[in-house]
Order: sequence, then C-alpha cells, then structure tokens
Amino acid sequence: MTQRARWPWHRIVAAALLVHVAIGVVRVPGVVWGRRLANIDEYRSRGAVGFVFESQNLRGAAVVQWILDNVPKDAAVLWRGDSKGALEFVPGLIAPRLLVQESMCPPAARDYRGRPLAVRVTADGAHVVVLNGSDEELALEAR
Repeated sequence: MTQRARWPWHRIVAAALLVHVAIGVVRVPGVVWGRRLANIDEYRSRGAVGFVFESQNLRGAAVVQWILDNVPKDAAVLWRGDSKGALEFVPGLIAPRLLVQESMCPPAARDYRGRPLAVRVTADGAHVVVLNGSDEELALEAR
C-alpha cells in the first residue's frame, strides 16, 4: 500500500517536469533566438565599434573609429588611464594593432619593438597619440 501512495506523487512531479521542459522548448526559438538575431542585425547595422560602445553606454566610439581609419594595422597604440571600463573593449576592436601601456615606451620613442607608434598629424606637426581611458570614456591625446 505504501508503494501505491508514492506513485501519484511521482506522476505529478514527472508531469510538472514535462510541462516545464515543453515550455522551455517552445520559448527558446521565440525569445532566445529572436534576441540573438536582433543583436546580429544591430551589430551589422552599427558596426562592431558602434555596437559595443552603444550597448555598453560608453563614450569613445569616434576615437576607436579614428584609430581604425588612420592607424596602420602593423602599428602600436599607446594607452594610459584606467584599464577597466571603456578601454577593456579596445584591443579586440583595433586588432591587429597592438595596444601598449604608455610607460613601456620612453617619451621620445617613435616605435615599440619595431612597430610604429600611432601618430596624428595636425597643423603643429606629427604627434604620437595616447589613448586615455576612464571608466566610461576614451579620449585621444598627444603625448
């Protein structure tokens, strides 16, 4: 008699588990895949830089885009400031360019281990630039 009393309880648990799994299977395509496809469309329309910076509420997308447009792929970009926050996303976005901490290069250096340093040409001449990172923002400054 004790075994019969257990069967209804096990059937209820098994039925609840099956309902739970069925809801998950029905929900996955609509919600999870839908969100992922929306993220892919957003990435394609904004580009990598816009997608990362706008989705993380960071400022500095224009600086990263300037690096991509104006710094050769074999160059190194110096950085200073907080390595957390906005600066965390930069290495993957500017690759194959190298991101190097400013203290690793002497002040008069024009290259880092054979890689030319990123330079911005202005009316005052060509200046090595440093990417200054804070928690939420990036700025490009002359060294």
